[in-house]
Amino acid sequence: MDRVLIVTDGGLNGVVAAAAVAERRASDGDRLGRGESGVLWLPEPLFEGDHLAARRHGVELAAGSYGFDIATSRGLAGEIAAHVGPVAHSGLGLAATLLEAVVVAGRTRCRRVQWAFENPAATHPEDVDADVVTRVLDRCLLAERLAANETDRTLPVEAPLADLCDLQVADLTLDLGVPLEACWWWLAEGLPARARWVSALESLGWQPTEPTPAQA
Repeated sequence: MDRVLIVTDGGLNGVVAAAAVAERRASDGDRLGRGESGVLWLPEPLFEGDHLAARRHGVELAAGSYGFDIATSRGLAGEIAAHVGPVAHSGLGLAATLLEAVVVAGRTRCRRVQWAFENPAATHPEDVDADVVTRVLDRCLLAERLAANETDRTLPVEAPLADLCDLQVADLTLDLGVPLEACWWWLAEGLPARARWVSALESLGWQPTEPTPAQA
């Protein structure tokens, strides 16, 4: 069974990416007798002081929902965070994360890497910044090329959600039946992250089957 390493921050895009892999596993397994499994990796040093415990819990719930493994590491990204400070959204931090992801993927016997990148402030398709998407894909390509230079195999590094806006991710969420409780922000009443995604989901007709934390 092929394995894919999903680089996640514990948010909705990571759970959506996991759900998509799980769906392919189910369809391929039924048709071909094999499928694809996932490994979730939260680069923890990049989120020190940024709801890290909640992010860990979200990753654990997502892994449990789909029967995926969880990878751990405090290598290159940890060194960057220790010497530069919080760099989760900086170019240096993201580049370090992808390079480390390649190493983690090799260690966990994954055949490719998926970065569950979340577009900032892109509610509608026209809000997606093409320059941001280009930089994301360029970093993926750089990590992929470095991996190819150092190993005897090609390890694809992808960002399949990079060009999607909030409404498109929300649509995938509903289509795939993503468990929202596996998102780090689900119980975080008043946080912008939860308000952002609840708003996108509600605009597509979603209603919680039980009260959200804000309604409870």
